[in-house]
Amino acid sequence: MLGPALTLLALGCVEPRSGPPDDAGARDGGSTDVVRPDAGSVDTGATDVGSIDTGPADVGPVDVDSPDTGPVDVGSPDTGPVDVGSIDAGSLDVGSPDTGPTDVGSPDGRATDTGPTDAGAADNGSRDVVSPDAGTADVPCVGGTRLMCSGRCINRLSDPAHCGVCGRACTASESCANGTCIDTRADLISLGVRHSCIVTRQLANVHCWGDNSSGQLGDGTVMSRERPTMVPALMNVQGLGAGERHTCIGRPGDVMQCWGDNSSGQLGDGTTTASRSPVRVLTVDSVRFLGAGGAHNCAWRSPAEQVWCWGDNGNGQLGDGTTTSRGTPAAVTGAGIALTVASGAAHTCVRDYDGSVRCWGHNGFGQLGDGTTVDRARPTLVPGVNGASSVTVSIAPVRGAPPTGSHSCAVNTSGTVYCWGYNGFGQIGDESTTNRPSPVDVRMLPSASAVAAGGFHTCAVAAARVYCWGANDAGQLGDGTTTARSAPVAVAGLPAMRAVACGLRHTCAVDNSSQVWCWGDNAAGQLGDGTRSSRPTPARIVY
Repeated sequence: MLGPALTLLALGCVEPRSGPPDDAGARDGGSTDVVRPDAGSVDTGATDVGSIDTGPADVGPVDVDSPDTGPVDVGSPDTGPVDVGSIDAGSLDVGSPDTGPTDVGSPDGRATDTGPTDAGAADNGSRDVVSPDAGTADVPCVGGTRLMCSGRCINRLSDPAHCGVCGRACTASESCANGTCIDTRADLISLGVRHSCIVTRQLANVHCWGDNSSGQLGDGTVMSRERPTMVPALMNVQGLGAGERHTCIGRPGDVMQCWGDNSSGQLGDGTTTASRSPVRVLTVDSVRFLGAGGAHNCAWRSPAEQVWCWGDNGNGQLGDGTTTSRGTPAAVTGAGIALTVASGAAHTCVRDYDGSVRCWGHNGFGQLGDGTTVDRARPTLVPGVNGASSVTVSIAPVRGAPPTGSHSCAVNTSGTVYCWGYNGFGQIGDESTTNRPSPVDVRMLPSASAVAAGGFHTCAVAAARVYCWGANDAGQLGDGTTTARSAPVAVAGLPAMRAVACGLRHTCAVDNSSQVWCWGDNAAGQLGDGTRSSRPTPARIVY
């Protein structure tokens, strides 16, 4: 859902077999190894020619020996690079060459040993005389991304204490990315099927991560990302929607832009050509509230105060009274003054200024909430939902044979959450798996402030905690299990929260300090934690 303070959209996916499946076709890349700074001494790559080490070989990180308490060695000058490891604790060493393991550690910017390390047996005394190392020499801490700051070699592109230059420290709400301190607090969040996007607080620019097989991350590539990457040249963004394989943004008083898949004209530029970078949506500007669906979008345009939709229209999801797809926006009649716009796989819902909810498009599972399973090409009032403060719809696809389910939810100003539509995994939250063509109350949930519909699961924020229910095959409910639930369960390990968004099989939430946490499926890096490992409990995104 989208709103003046924070917009949440929930998107879904493909037909499950034994459980809700993952979306096919994401381009998978390997996870990035993150090398931590070495807390030990700097390795100069030379072979130790001291006495034979009688201690066990250390195959872990370099030991940090305690300071020398004995006399200073005054041996003869070194014939190789100076060993700047821990100071010898004994007397002059005149022993035979060391037959222990040779240090062949590769350079990492902090000269971290990766080979066996001397476990600290005391030398017989003298200053070690080192000869040239026969292994791979360590790269000195000079040039490129390396800097010597405060006596240690750092990566200037990612070190938060020395971001870009020595002494430039990022604040607690910032991360160091490419040598620049970036405010990582999120004002808006939206999840696609297998990608995630936020709008940051400081500059209102867009960061996305996860699947990028159709260019939906907007960084000019089709390379999937396990960490947030900024969409270039976008600022002052106040509307955000992540669709199945595309993304859109809106800015009051400025143009609307979309990028990614365009097979149904969902980018709104009058073509069906995909774009890896933002393109302008024709005829629609000054957009704040928008919803990106499976292959269509809808947005509320100011000052015209009207909903416009474009893209796929096979089930009437554009609301223009036809089933003709459109590559440019068309006005929707009868949608009212929408303050929340939510687009699913093939249906759309809006929350009007008076608190009513209207839906249109595909209705095979009762997801329009009008008590029937008949598709509607015009907005239809959802009976029984009054005083709604937001509305959300899932993006579980309806295309293909057999079609999969889709559901919708709303929360009212009293904190009651209503859901309707497909309920095969308990995502309606009424302790059953029976489809509901009319809204029903979610049971055993405290008074809620926000709700988000995922592919086959649902989550809400209630009493500053996140609760989820429905499918859980990838851990998307965040309760530490993979057990489906037909009633809400609390997500473990989170601070006080204020917003939540759902994708196909993953979930992200925003805490009260505007930091982002994610859990569930991570096959395309959509959790933003720098890995491709799925997790059933939350972890903060990592820049």
